[in-house]
Amino acid sequence: MATTLKGRVRRVSLGFFGEEWNDAFVEFRYLTWADALAEKQRNTGNVENSDAYLDQVMETLQQSFVSGKSLNVQGELVELVAEDLKGFDIDALLNLYQRVLGVPDPNV
Repeated sequence: MATTLKGRVRRVSLGFFGEEWNDAFVEFRYLTWADALAEKQRNTGNVENSDAYLDQVMETLQQSFVSGKSLNVQGELVELVAEDLKGFDIDALLNLYQRVLGVPDPNV
């Protein structure tokens, strides 16, 4: 029987939004091998079906979400829940998705 291993967590700074965001972050659990294979299976690479792709991105981000802090409209640092990810712009979501997939952050 395989041993269940403790998963690792990746903290992604939201500093790429701008300097005032330097204390904001999102933490995601790393994908396991099985998660990565399932993600590959779901990813058809069909950009014509962008709705399905965007749904896949959001589902993966929310399932991998551990915790986070972001700025609210008053500029205050607040706790995030997975549902809050829907409030990020598409550029940020795709950036976070790449981090979840293990693509190195070019800004680090």
